[in-house]
Amino acid sequence: MKTKDLLLLIGGIVVGALIGAFAIIGTRPDQSAEITSLQSQISELQNQVAAAPTPVFRTVNEAAATSDFYLVGFEETVKWIEETLELELTDEQKEALESITSEIMDEATLSEQFADQESDLFVTLQFIYDQLLEKRGENDSPVSVCFALENDFYTGTLQYLYLQVPSESEKAMGFDTVAEDVWKRLDSPLPNTQTWFSECVEPDTALTPDSAGTSGS
Repeated sequence: MKTKDLLLLIGGIVVGALIGAFAIIGTRPDQSAEITSLQSQISELQNQVAAAPTPVFRTVNEAAATSDFYLVGFEETVKWIEETLELELTDEQKEALESITSEIMDEATLSEQFADQESDLFVTLQFIYDQLLEKRGENDSPVSVCFALENDFYTGTLQYLYLQVPSESEKAMGFDTVAEDVWKRLDSPLPNTQTWFSECVEPDTALTPDSAGTSGS
């Protein structure tokens, strides 16, 4: 219930009690004890209204206040890494990206590949995560790098690179130069649904420095 609705409800109770008290005064003037009791209840309700705290409504993702969310077709990943992040991918990394596009077409395969920290999928997402983390700067807002699937009734399964990046670091990460007709900036994070599913490398799933050294990129 919103704050305004809550106050209106309590206010209605107070007004009702006042009307009841006036009715008693008009019809049963000898009931002074009841009137005193009602007046006490009204006073207590008024105090409760005055002391009522303003409810706190959380966003879908608390980090949304300091983050932005971007979506792009996964086939654009190589171009984005080389042109925007200005990194030179090896032939092995390019082959890994191609294999991800051709092999992962359903939620079960995505979950299975992501669970394997030596898979092309996980190693690639971890590589991108590490590059963005270096460009994040000193702020501690979260970074997430995700592979997402959308089951579209008309076009079939669509694949995306889905990112959460700190608003303060967007320019350093090159998001001020990405093509708006290719990249979609979202209003909020996208939770998993029956038609949308993603797996993300983020602070709680990122490799530790030791394990990151063993998987490579």
